[in-house]
Amino acid sequence: MSQMSTQRCIAAAAPTTPPEIVPTVTTVDERPPASPGRLVALLSCLSVWLERYRQRRHLSSLSPHMLKDIGLSRADVEFEYRKHPWQD
Repeated sequence: MSQMSTQRCIAAAAPTTPPEIVPTVTTVDERPPASPGRLVALLSCLSVWLERYRQRRHLSSLSPHMLKDIGLSRADVEFEYRKHPWQD
């Protein structure tokens, strides 16, 4: 084998240097993922809000006679109906 071809074989067999590793900046939130307990609490809260909304809507649909039977005025019902679901 000639010296030139030997040098080529050695050069081809020599490990190549890895490319330079460039650090990247990520915008991923570093917080840990939500725990199942937090998800259950959120779903429970949403369920309560939905039930309040349904009850208030139903209350607003009652007739004056039915409201009188349960001791509420139309003003009481309107006050309750205008509340946000997260308000007791």
